[in-house]
Amino acid sequence: MRTAILTAVLLSAIPAFAQQSTTAVEAECAEKFKATDLNNDGVITHTEIAKAQQLPPTLAKESLASRNAFMSACAQMVSARTQQVDKPAPPSPHSTGTTVSPENK
Repeated sequence: MRTAILTAVLLSAIPAFAQQSTTAVEAECAEKFKATDLNNDGVITHTEIAKAQQLPPTLAKESLASRNAFMSACAQMVSARTQQVDKPAPPSPHSTGTTVSPENK
């Protein structure tokens, strides 16, 4: 019985974690859009794109980008960055997988 309750609680928490992550991505992208849309008209023009410092690479060659296009490209960029951070580093080619203590050198 306890296992069933624990499983139900854990499964119900998964959407909350996903939503928090999505909300964080949306907030980060909204902030980037606001910083890029210099005249606050809701569209990124070629002039604003040229001045942008944190522009998603897929929009770099565009002459006009809507807020939706920006948010989508930004979300993909942030998700890709997050996945790279979450991956463990590959082992060094010189690594043997063992740790040598200072006494054993």
